[in-house]
Amino acid sequence: KPSLKTIQVPVVVPTVSQAAAPVQKPVSTVQKTAVQKTLPQGDGMQKVLDDFVLAYNKGDIGSILKMLSSNVEIDNSKGKYLVSQAYMKLFQSTEKRNARYDAIKWSTKNNVMVGKGHYKVEIKHPGSSASVKQGDVYVELVAVDDGFQIGKIDHVEKR
Repeated sequence: KPSLKTIQVPVVVPTVSQAAAPVQKPVSTVQKTAVQKTLPQGDGMQKVLDDFVLAYNKGDIGSILKMLSSNVEIDNSKGKYLVSQAYMKLFQSTEKRNARYDAIKWSTKNNVMVGKGHYKVEIKHPGSSASVKQGDVYVELVAVDDGFQIGKIDHVEKR
């Protein structure tokens, strides 16, 4: 029969303070990871604006509503309902709209993409000549589960 030998293995039992201490990642690593997952990269920011301008020029309120956050602010209108009412009124009273955003420079502010640049919009009401407005534009894009939505657009007209 084989004989059994007893061996002793040292056991280290952690103290209460060692067992309760959570493992922590450095804050900068966590923040960088979050930003990479939630903010658009490359041309993604400009695509959101391009899609918005295309829908605006067509008078497509349904597409515009899909692009707006629930608490959106556009110029003097706040909230998705009021913004949609302002756009529907504009679309019903005009026969042509031609907007564009140019030279948008993007940065990050509190996990929101901020764009600053220029805008020009031409609006034609029935029976009148077209009016043109242009100036500076400020845009905020907010991250949502399936992409990005417009959180804010402010137009500052240059006269």
